Amino acid sequence: MKADKRFQEVLDAFTRQVQLVYHRFADKKPVIELELPAQRIAAYAHSEYLKTLSPRSRAMLKRDYAQAKTKCQIVLFVRDNDAKTLRSCRIPIESIDYAEGG
Repeated sequence: MKADKRFQEVLDAFTRQVQLVYHRFADKKPVIELELPAQRIAAYAHSEYLKTLSPRSRAMLKRDYAQAKTKCQIVLFVRDNDAKTLRSCRIPIESIDYAEGG
């Protein structure tokens, strides 16, 4: 599907930046949001981000966040303001080599 391919391309393009933002706040186990087209990445407290979502998205976040905590994963939301979509996924937490630059 076209949308799935585009979503994967976005994930691939921003994985390193998402990891860097996550690691900066890792002790708080944040939810990460990538906002497009602005390319803004932000970390949010789970409880605060939950309040911004629709009931359906809240249920998804609760499930994904619980699973992510047990599997060492990041909950990532991609908000595309042009397409008016919000998609979420879980990605593995990777170790960061800060010598590579950011």
